[in-house]
Amino acid sequence: MPDTAPTDSSATPPVTVTQVLCAFAYANDLAFGLQLEDTLRSAYVAWCVATELGLSDAARHDAYVTALLKDAGCTSWTTELAAAWHTDEIAARRDFLIFEPSNGMPAFVRWMRSHVGQDEASLAKLRRYLNVLRTSRPFFTEGFATTVTVASRIAGRLGMSPGVQQALLAVFEQWDGSGYPEGRAGAQIPQVARVVLPTFFLVPVHRVSGRAAAIELATTLRGHAFDPAVADAFLTLAADDTFWAELEGLDIQNRVLALEATEPVAHADDLLDAAALAFADFIDLKSRHAAAHSRRVGAVAEQLARAMRCPQEEVSLIRRAGLMHDLGMVAIPSYLLERPWSSLSEAERDQFRLHPYHGERILQRVPAFTPLAALVGNHHERFDGSGYYRGLRGEHQALGARIIAVADRLDTLTHDAPGVPAVPIDVALETIGSEPFDPAVFAALRGALEGSDNPRQTSPQPRPAGLTDREVEVLRLAASGLPRREIARRLHITENTARHHLEHIYNKTGATNRVSATLFAMEHGLLAG
Repeated sequence: MPDTAPTDSSATPPVTVTQVLCAFAYANDLAFGLQLEDTLRSAYVAWCVATELGLSDAARHDAYVTALLKDAGCTSWTTELAAAWHTDEIAARRDFLIFEPSNGMPAFVRWMRSHVGQDEASLAKLRRYLNVLRTSRPFFTEGFATTVTVASRIAGRLGMSPGVQQALLAVFEQWDGSGYPEGRAGAQIPQVARVVLPTFFLVPVHRVSGRAAAIELATTLRGHAFDPAVADAFLTLAADDTFWAELEGLDIQNRVLALEATEPVAHADDLLDAAALAFADFIDLKSRHAAAHSRRVGAVAEQLARAMRCPQEEVSLIRRAGLMHDLGMVAIPSYLLERPWSSLSEAERDQFRLHPYHGERILQRVPAFTPLAALVGNHHERFDGSGYYRGLRGEHQALGARIIAVADRLDTLTHDAPGVPAVPIDVALETIGSEPFDPAVFAALRGALEGSDNPRQTSPQPRPAGLTDREVEVLRLAASGLPRREIARRLHITENTARHHLEHIYNKTGATNRVSATLFAMEHGLLAG
């Protein structure tokens, strides 16, 4: 392929809303440590249960969509989980929530011994156990509140119904009032949420342990975690071999898509742009150091594509792929992402190097996103073949992947990373020029940075929600994960003043913690520089 070969977009398939939701389903599976297609199977079970209950078409649709998006906020609390548990939080959260649900203190202690305090000495591990036990209820309450709020917000951004948004806010509430975040019980929980909650547990338990284990779980949790009527509907379905055969079939994606066959959307570009932005934020909430990284990479990649005179359709593909380039990061534990590269073992570095593969794997499965798959999969390749994960040389990479590689490197160098402070633009440019990137793309970057169309310059924007310039400065530092003391030091103010600024920010934006404030900042372009 010639150096400047355009991205092949001639076979872009028709786009439907359900395809976009399936992409989120696959990403959520990896982010939660589940097997790909677990979430699709959850949506299938939710649809069947809603049908068995005789729910209206609208309620059945909402249950289907809610099941596909139920984990759309699952990256938003992983930094906090990794710090509190000192472990691979993906495996720990999966095992705690799914395979030890509502089994009391013995199960909780067994789970802690398996996961909490990874690689810590005995005394430090014991202290961590005690702290986890002491703070578990308020910690989980805040974590679930953040998770469901982000999921509901993403659903709204994708144009999902108010019913779906409300169900996502309550999807982890339990029939007996022991769920999160509000402890709602019985009919206080939206019916759609009551339909979807059991699917979260039943599908992976069935996959790991078989039909009998799923039936036993539904029976055991009936009237406790699960709405009795929902559990009974599932048990009725479970008596039918056809239900199981369809659930276990290899064609589950086609079966799930066929449940709600929809016409291609009239404004596909608008939907894909909204989805790409939602994915960008979904990805970047996974690390305190990544806030708005994907949005910035997408913006720079778009401007470089224009500078290199790519056709408009290709520019759009490159922008979306830039927004989604780190999609595979959802499969990498925050426990690794929050540590300096120098502290990682070679096995851990190899795990990190697989994130382009995971992103490509997700996108290849969904027709609406297949044109982006190679760009995402190849964004860490290098012009001399020294990159990963395939080791492709320049002539075997699409131009879009080479553009995204340079945009990604620029943003990485100019923003703090664990153990690595940001460098000035001129130093970043010198570094990139010494590394094996496409010379034509680097020339375009250098020309843009030195010209009037500098891709990192942004026009002053009105402050949203009545925020002051100082509050925006505080919000930017808080979004990067800095504590109040460090925010105060950097801005030369007292810690008490920093606290007051944060209180005002939360009140004005409706945020309840750092994560929701960070999402607000990303959505309103406050972290673009």
